Amino acid sequence: MSQVRQRFSKEFKEQAVKLAEEVGSPRLAALQLGIGEANIYVWRRQAKLVENAATMVKGQKSSEEILQENQSLKREVKRLNGINKTLRLAAAFFCQESAKESSKW
Repeated sequence: MSQVRQRFSKEFKEQAVKLAEEVGSPRLAALQLGIGEANIYVWRRQAKLVENAATMVKGQKSSEEILQENQSLKREVKRLNGINKTLRLAAAFFCQESAKESSKW
């Protein structure tokens, strides 16, 4: 004889996971509820995945924000490259001056 698969509501699953956390053991919670221990482990893992996905979505930037940030960073790179070029020219100048001074001695 085959067993009929039980269906549990979302609320029941949430309460089962909460009970397992309160009693400190998925096994004890499963015994109290008359369900398999594995169900609670699966439901707990699913709840964590949903929670993590919700957290990731909150922290994401819109494509418009990403484009603006990208443009800003490109401007900053261009500015810093200009400063870097100026500093290299100044260093080369002072190296030449230093070489002239040391050749006089």
